[in-house]
Amino acid sequence: MEQDQWAPAMSQSSFDRSWEEEEALYQKPNAVLLPHTDRNLGGLYIGCLYIAERLKNRDLYGHIGAIVSIGVSLNKDLNGDPITKPGQHPFSAAGYPELLPDVSYHFVDIDDTTRCNIKAHFEPCTAFIDKHRKQGISVYVHCAAGVSRSASIVIAYLMKAFNMSYANAFSQLKACRPIIDPNLGFRKQLKVYEEELQMRGLMERYVKMKKTEGHGDSLV
Repeated sequence: MEQDQWAPAMSQSSFDRSWEEEEALYQKPNAVLLPHTDRNLGGLYIGCLYIAERLKNRDLYGHIGAIVSIGVSLNKDLNGDPITKPGQHPFSAAGYPELLPDVSYHFVDIDDTTRCNIKAHFEPCTAFIDKHRKQGISVYVHCAAGVSRSASIVIAYLMKAFNMSYANAFSQLKACRPIIDPNLGFRKQLKVYEEELQMRGLMERYVKMKKTEGHGDSLV
C-alpha cells in the first residue's frame, strides 16, 4: 500500500459545498488512486457514463488508457452475446460512446438489480485493473451513474489489492466519491467476496509456512 498514492478525501456532506462545487465534483473522473510516476503505477478513477463520453478529449484525459465499462447490451445474438460492429461499443444501443482507439477496454454486461451476479465479474475486473496499473496506465471504471455497479467493482479491487475489509474499502471509496451506493444484493456479494479473500489469504500463509518448515527440515 505504501507504493500507492491515495487521492485526497472529499467532504461527504453536500452542505459543505456550494451548488456549483457539487455539480463540478461529478463533471470529471473522481480519483481513487493517483498515478505514481516514480514507481510507474497508473491511477484509478471512477465515474459515470457522461464522463466516459468526455474521455474522447485526449488532451485532457490522455492519461487514462484503460476503461472498465459496465452496462447492459440491448442487442444480443441467440447465445446472449452482444451484437456489435467493429469499433462500436457493445452497449451503444443504450447510449454508450464509441470506442477510443488508444484505450483498452473490459466490458461488463450486467444490470443494477439485487439479483444480478456481479461477483462473477470481480476477479476478471480486478485482474484487468491491476494489470494496467502495473504498466503505468491509469484506469477509469464507470457504469451509468457511477453509484452502484462501478462502485462495487472498485470496492472489490481495493479489497483484493490492499487486503482491505469490505467496510474499509467502502469508506475509502466513499471518501473519494460520496454518492456511491451499491445495491443491497451487491453489498451481500462483496461481503461474501471478503470472506473468500480472507480464506484465500489464510491458505496462502499456511502453504508458505509449510514450505518454510519443509525447507528447514531439509537443512538438518
